[in-house]
Amino acid sequence: MRDSANAMAAADSFHFDVSGDLTASNQGAELTVPISYVGDVVTPDRTRGNLSLSIIVFVLEMDIVTIGGVTYTTNQQSGRWEKSVEGVGIPNPADFARGGTPAVSDAVYVGVEERNGQGLHHLTGVAQLALVADGGAETPADIWIGVDDLLIREVALEAPVDLDSLGFALGDVGLSGTGSAAISIKLSDYGKPVTIEVPEVN
Repeated sequence: MRDSANAMAAADSFHFDVSGDLTASNQGAELTVPISYVGDVVTPDRTRGNLSLSIIVFVLEMDIVTIGGVTYTTNQQSGRWEKSVEGVGIPNPADFARGGTPAVSDAVYVGVEERNGQGLHHLTGVAQLALVADGGAETPADIWIGVDDLLIREVALEAPVDLDSLGFALGDVGLSGTGSAAISIKLSDYGKPVTIEVPEVN
């Protein structure tokens, strides 16, 4: 895993596709909310993506740009960019390229699997992501990395999530507090040219 962390740190850019379901309680009933976060990373610390949640008949969306420790999001009503130092409660895929710390610790090797003609190492272990409700707890995860290049292709995990930190007004639809998330984080297009700039804040 240390060699994989070094390979990720050497990557100039990559595409990410986060998908899965949030499960939360709404007036005593369990509600499943599909979530999607798709975008690109320019290492070491620039991320741009679109986050969306589908709640019954509503689709909530926002664009997100994170540069260093500053996050910019589009306002739900006006569509204008706003600056935030708190970020949003979803993993920043740029964290996978920080280097030094493997994405999964206490790893157990499962074996080699083939996807789309490509060999991938499959391991299980624990991952530490900002998504979890208590801000840093370790959560079980599966990870797949390339046999030839040791770059991460997917991380799958289930974890508690702080619904109030996602940046949406979920309380308006009866969702707040802590829920759970089952998500897949897929990474691809390593080295593809990408430009991420600071958005114009009104």
